[in-house]
Amino acid sequence: VANFVNAELPGRVLPLDRQADPPWWSVKYPLEIEKWSSDKLAQLGEAAQAVGLSTPEWQIALTGGGDPLRAALKRIIGAVEDGNEQVIEIMRSMLQAHYPSQLIQAITDGPLLLLVVVLAWWGPRKPGVVGAWFLIGYGVLRILSERFREPDEGVALLATPLGDLSRGQVLSALMVIIGAVGLVIVARREVEPIGGLIRTSEADTD
Repeated sequence: VANFVNAELPGRVLPLDRQADPPWWSVKYPLEIEKWSSDKLAQLGEAAQAVGLSTPEWQIALTGGGDPLRAALKRIIGAVEDGNEQVIEIMRSMLQAHYPSQLIQAITDGPLLLLVVVLAWWGPRKPGVVGAWFLIGYGVLRILSERFREPDEGVALLATPLGDLSRGQVLSALMVIIGAVGLVIVARREVEPIGGLIRTSEADTD
């Protein structure tokens, strides 16, 4: 959730056919304005005027580059973040719609994973069973949620028989394998089940 608030670890960009009219749950990041291209100069100039920069000031920032340009772009970004409707409308088509991957992963790695662990621990289990299910559940959920997250910059996707996977998905797959192997091992141990969120009738009698 903190990553979402800070606009960190953004989600993948929605398909091109959904960019013109993106769904309500999609997210746009004002910081993308810093990665402007030459075909957006007119929009940037209009936005610069909307935040109070005169044409000469914008031209000086544009031609000079460096700190003056960064300061001008920061001013435009700040206006978008502050909810300036005029600037938002000008810059709307410059910003791409993304999947809210941070919120998706907050849900999968939080309440959904908790549900997996609760179900695994519902009744008495042999030591290690709940831990193994945690690894399996976290790995599977992370593999699914990583499909909506933009791969880390500079980290190439890995080609596998299952398609191109991010580093997070590969590590999560290893976690699932470790959890599955661990589950088989601990389930075969000749020890008495322990714990459990509910007590069996036999345990109540004891």
